[in-house]
Amino acid sequence: MKLPFVLVVVGSNGSFSASRYVEQDAQAAEPLAQHGGTMTMPLNMMIVDATGKAVRVVFEEGGGAVTLH
Repeated sequence: MKLPFVLVVVGSNGSFSASRYVEQDAQAAEPLAQHGGTMTMPLNMMIVDATGKAVRVVFEEGGGAVTLH
């Protein structure tokens, strides 16, 4: 994926976090928005890059399945 990209993580309890990445370094993430506290599983992660391409990753409870869409 091409930088910059936006990462949004949403927990099943409605908590979410959104960040913008302009460098490969995760420490350089720019927080955009967040709501709620600790996120509960399953987690949905969506990434959209500079060209409009997107990917969704689902992390299931118990460290089990990781699904890419």
